Amino acid sequence: MTSNRIIDALRERDLDAIALDVAARRGVPLAELCGRGRTQSVARARHEVWWRIRHHPERYLSLPEIARLFGRDHTTIMAGIEAHAQRLAVAAITTSDAASAPSVPLAMGILACTADGCENASKTGGSI
Repeated sequence: MTSNRIIDALRERDLDAIALDVAARRGVPLAELCGRGRTQSVARARHEVWWRIRHHPERYLSLPEIARLFGRDHTTIMAGIEAHAQRLAVAAITTSDAASAPSVPLAMGILACTADGCENASKTGGSI
């Protein structure tokens, strides 16, 4: 299936706005997003599109339906959605409040981090 046919199929189902938004935000051409390219930037953008289509609040599309839209196997869609979900989970953890972050051991001591910043606990005599 060509990228133009995929774009048309998304447009028919009123899902093209999702693909356009992801393509614009990630700097990936829409034709590549809907194509067969496998570079990391394109694949990650495509996974996000699949995840957003699958979790659309107004339309429910099954994995086989999304697969047919993109000319892929449903297990490919499932793996891409799972990969994007894992990246979302990691991003949520890494952007959480610094006060809840654990101390990080360093070669010269222990770094104690709070919302106000970090200090070397071994030099200041502080405990963690």
